[in-house]
Amino acid sequence: MSKKKTPLSSKKEDIHIEVEGWQWESKKVRLGWKQYLILTLLLAGGLLFAFGFLVISVIALGLSLVVGLILFIFRKLEII
Repeated sequence: MSKKKTPLSSKKEDIHIEVEGWQWESKKVRLGWKQYLILTLLLAGGLLFAFGFLVISVIALGLSLVVGLILFIFRKLEII
């Protein structure tokens, strides 16, 4: 069965539309200087934290290489 087509209406309906404003109802939230300061401090703290662990791991790797090299030399010289 096919759908029945709605008959075209010959009368025009009067439509009255009022536009109060073209903006959205919720206003855009803007961050203040305090929020930017907090975000900057959090970002700086995170970077220092991450690079701090990187520096500590590089120092630990360097020390382990030096100690391993010294122990290797002592074993070759039969000191240990």
